[in-house]
Amino acid sequence: VKVTAVKAVKLAAGPAIRIDYLANSAPNSVTNKRIRLEHERFILFKSGKTVTLDVAAPAGADNVDQWRLISNSLEWK
Repeated sequence: VKVTAVKAVKLAAGPAIRIDYLANSAPNSVTNKRIRLEHERFILFKSGKTVTLDVAAPAGADNVDQWRLISNSLEWK
């Protein structure tokens, strides 16, 4: 794992910490090969509760819009 950034962000559900990092996937069951994955992990706190959201895709894929949609869809119930 290689952490590439840690920063405070604002999501629809409120303030969060975003951790960007790179990691290898689990080995493919047929080829035994691993691929490099990009992750964004969001940690939100509210009223004594914590929510963690982790999104991942192959490194270099264009995920900005999809990950923004997913991370802003969180709601506290």
